[in-house]
Order: sequence, then C-alpha cells, then structure tokens
Amino acid sequence: MIPGAKAIEFPFDNVVKVPSDETVACQDLALGAGVRLDAIVANLATTKERIDATGAFKIVGKPLYGEPNWVAIDKGDPEWEAKIIGAIKALRADGTLAKISQKWLGADITAEDL
Repeated sequence: MIPGAKAIEFPFDNVVKVPSDETVACQDLALGAGVRLDAIVANLATTKERIDATGAFKIVGKPLYGEPNWVAIDKGDPEWEAKIIGAIKALRADGTLAKISQKWLGADITAEDL
C-alpha cells in the first residue's frame, strides 16, 4: 500500500493470486474466460500496451487504484527542483498533461487525487 493513499476496495467475490509476471497472467487470460482466469488486475500502462498490441483484452469497470508517478532529480538543487515543479504544474494547468495521458494511456491519470 502507498503511505497516505486510500485503501483499494476490490469488487470481486473470488480472488486467486496468480504469478506476479503479467505476461503469464495475460497468456492465461487469453485462453478464454473461465479456463484459468476470468480477469486480471493490472497497471493501466502495461495493460494498455497489451490491448493495443493484441486486441485480445478490454478494460472494464472503473480504476481500482492510482499509482504515483515521480520525477527524480539531484538532491540539493532547489532552483532546478522549482523549475521541474513549475513545469509540471504548468502542464497540468493548461491541460497538456491530461492530453499526453489520453494519447498514450487512453485515460487521464493525471488527477492529483487518484
């Protein structure tokens, strides 16, 4: 769990943990509903790439969780840090960040409260 983040509420009755390797999980899911799996819960960026590549899957329901994205910078350079923060705030404010998210992920994952 991410410190300070709200808990994930899974709307599923029967959950079976599969290997952490999403490739295996997707291969199992591709066998057909009910053969090994009925669905998987996965990161949107990874899943969207597989959907686009194969057309074999679809995203259903609303997002269960959001993962924070970070920008790493050298420690001890407050001027550079301020420029990075300012650039991200400007991209969010003018809608550019949301457009980039829509283009590459098919959804806006830029909301601060996800």
